[in-house]
Amino acid sequence: MSYDFEEAYKSTVFQYQDFPADWPKSFAILTAYATTGETWTDEQNKDADQKLEAELRKGDYRIHRISGYSKDLKTHEEGWAVVMDLKTAWNLAVKYKQVALFYYQNDDLLLVYALGYSRCDEAVVKVPRPIDCKNAPYLSRYIKNK
Repeated sequence: MSYDFEEAYKSTVFQYQDFPADWPKSFAILTAYATTGETWTDEQNKDADQKLEAELRKGDYRIHRISGYSKDLKTHEEGWAVVMDLKTAWNLAVKYKQVALFYYQNDDLLLVYALGYSRCDEAVVKVPRPIDCKNAPYLSRYIKNK
């Protein structure tokens, strides 16, 4: 692939409204937007996002809207923070043909590759903390708040 997915993922800026006070400190960040560098219409992306949301709600997972933006804020993907274990999140990422997902645990943001791997623990990359991070809870060092 000529597109540098890892660099794009590592420089992602997240946007969200405040998490509930009792939100757990371990959760996945999943999307269903255009996969593997493809280009989809806004309608196709919205449809995929709605299917993912419906599946998460049907599974009775606790979810919270979160969006990932490129570092220049020109492109973004709507997604979901989801309280679930890494293996379940990885299986959903594979199902929705995502290159990777994010998993937040132990105050670290992990990039977990999905497509092309047979297990969720084969390709986990810790996302470095930005130098200009703020001292706020959860993802603040990676987040641009709404």
